[in-house]
Amino acid sequence: MHRAVVISMQRHAQNTAPLEQLDEHDPRLAASRVEIQKWAATCTLAREPEMPPGLHNRAADNWRVLLAIADDLGHSRSCADVQR
Repeated sequence: MHRAVVISMQRHAQNTAPLEQLDEHDPRLAASRVEIQKWAATCTLAREPEMPPGLHNRAADNWRVLLAIADDLGHSRSCADVQR
């Protein structure tokens, strides 16, 4: 557990709509794939992205790549979003 990013999950409520089945022939999937490939070819990830206070040592190592990706994509984050 010390070498992982833990994501707490819960079952969805009974009254919510089920997830729609992924259609491998949906043109949106191909378009998304192209956009991801463009980003991957040009991204520049920070080796040392800004870490939220209190995130140190192994926990910081676990989150470093995810925070660098979020920074490169321009997504702001709240320090409260990243927990040990």
